[in-house]
Amino acid sequence: MIDYKKTDKKAELLKLCEKNGIKANEDMSKEEIISELDKFNAAFEIKPSDNSMVDSEETEKVIGEKEQTVEKIENMEGYDRFAYVGPSIPETTLREGAIFRGSLVDIQEYLSDIIKKYPATQKLIVPVGKLAEYTNKVKKAGNVYNLYYQNVISAVKGNKEV
Repeated sequence: MIDYKKTDKKAELLKLCEKNGIKANEDMSKEEIISELDKFNAAFEIKPSDNSMVDSEETEKVIGEKEQTVEKIENMEGYDRFAYVGPSIPETTLREGAIFRGSLVDIQEYLSDIIKKYPATQKLIVPVGKLAEYTNKVKKAGNVYNLYYQNVISAVKGNKEV
């Protein structure tokens, strides 16, 4: 979530946009820039408190908008041990807290059947050295990793036969 004030100067708002990977430029009015910031912030206002399914179309849109920003911030290259910080998935071998050794590409290939069925699981595989940080992120509402976590939970519930 980006904190700003509507009284901030246009140049300050543009810097915030640039820092967070939001498309904005000098040609835009201050109101248009604020609108882009509001759209970005709205994506983090997820409240699945009634355990209902998260709208997959909306989720994919939010994920799509945020992936480039997240990938810039969270470069996963150079690591050889990863952990899965998502929820355990019934009827699979993937459990919360699972540790994997190898490159991220190798791990994603190993989990490809699960990733096909539950795409958000791919974003919940993180370097072991950052396990505590990401564990906190998935539990904190208003964070894109919490969105991924909630998406997996919703998908599991939707695919589970009762």
